[in-house]
Amino acid sequence: MTTTPPQRTRVDWGRAKARYVTLGPDERSYARISREFAVSEVTVRKWAKRDGWLEAAADADNRAASEALRAAVRSLADRNTRTVLATDRLRDIVLDPATEIDPNVAVRALPRYAHLEQLIEGQATNRVEITDVQAIVSAVFVVAGRFVPSDRRDDFMRALDDALGGLVAVDQGAA
Repeated sequence: MTTTPPQRTRVDWGRAKARYVTLGPDERSYARISREFAVSEVTVRKWAKRDGWLEAAADADNRAASEALRAAVRSLADRNTRTVLATDRLRDIVLDPATEIDPNVAVRALPRYAHLEQLIEGQATNRVEITDVQAIVSAVFVVAGRFVPSDRRDDFMRALDDALGGLVAVDQGAA
């Protein structure tokens, strides 16, 4: 009795490559393709190398990431535009004495929207006194100076003072 050798599995390698490329980076593996197409992993590796599966997958991942970023930026831009338009409409309501909307509600909401509008447009929204900043920076430098060896501390404090151009009075004796 003669036995027939097992038949080779016919694989649509274009479909196998497409499957590999469309899997997410966390699910993508030659072993998975091997299981799904009922062929050895060695065979899958050979075809993958020959047909550039890794490059195709990397290209697909990059295109997907670019598209996701583009969509996110577009979505943010749309939201920002709507916020600015809502702020403009709110101003119109507050300034129009003939409006039928309770102006007290609009007056309470307007500062919040105006703040958002300023942020969207890249404007400063909070003011900080320079003296407050100087006090904080001076304190940071004094504390930092304590971590500098005592024989280098004066040089450190002078270098800070020079770097700041006298903007913050660094008390060298306090370090």
